[in-house]
Amino acid sequence: NAPSQRGGTSIAWSGNGKFLFWGGSNGAHFNTGGIYDIAGNSWSRMNGINAPIPATFATTVWTGSRIIVWGGWVSGGSTSTNDGRIYDPGYTDSIAPSVTTVWSDQPNGSYSIGTVINVVATFDEPVVVNTGGGTPRITLETGTTDRLAHYVSGSTTSSLVFSYTIQAGDNTTDLDYTDTAALALNSGTIVDFAGNAATTTLPTVGGTYSLAGTKALVIDAVVPTISNVSSAHADGTFGSSEVIDVTVTFTENVTVAGGTPQLTL
Repeated sequence: NAPSQRGGTSIAWSGNGKFLFWGGSNGAHFNTGGIYDIAGNSWSRMNGINAPIPATFATTVWTGSRIIVWGGWVSGGSTSTNDGRIYDPGYTDSIAPSVTTVWSDQPNGSYSIGTVINVVATFDEPVVVNTGGGTPRITLETGTTDRLAHYVSGSTTSSLVFSYTIQAGDNTTDLDYTDTAALALNSGTIVDFAGNAATTTLPTVGGTYSLAGTKALVIDAVVPTISNVSSAHADGTFGSSEVIDVTVTFTENVTVAGGTPQLTL
């Protein structure tokens, strides 16, 4: 079912493993083509019903259910055309988009209360988000209380941005989502241009394509507290001018800056 031999063929990518080849010439011009399935290593015919006039080097775009063809060269390659059309080449996209990678544009490092972290879910094709019924969200593993990253932008692209603001008590040495089912539609929808509902399963937690696998984001919003007050001096009675060191121990390492702390005894 591969197209006949020709040159000047236009190519469009389906977004889910298929290339669409249209037009071209081997002396005569064509307005037909073929669809190549990479995974199956197979061809299927593309019809010319309602297609534009035969041409070479036309601009082609796949919408998810139709192919848009415009311009190109006709009449032996010596004349250009402004003819174009949207038509059904005999191929319907029925494959659901899926998440390939989760990442963040935040630089690797440690972050605390109030910092906004963008979590990006990249799909294998452009998707459309509808928040009319609700806003999709991703549940993040942030310690004692899990937090939500809410969808904020990216509709009609392949990368959707979810926003998470660090709150008091959040704590993790490598930010990630809770599990592969952490992306919830929350009564919203995510579909491709053909209307196929997206598969919301995320890459394996901690794996190469997970948030923790692509970034190293430390979240530390737990306020240090005093766990112990002690002295190295032995028990006893001490007189004036005696220097007694008092050690205040916190629950984590702390930095002293901006002045000299005092302890009232």
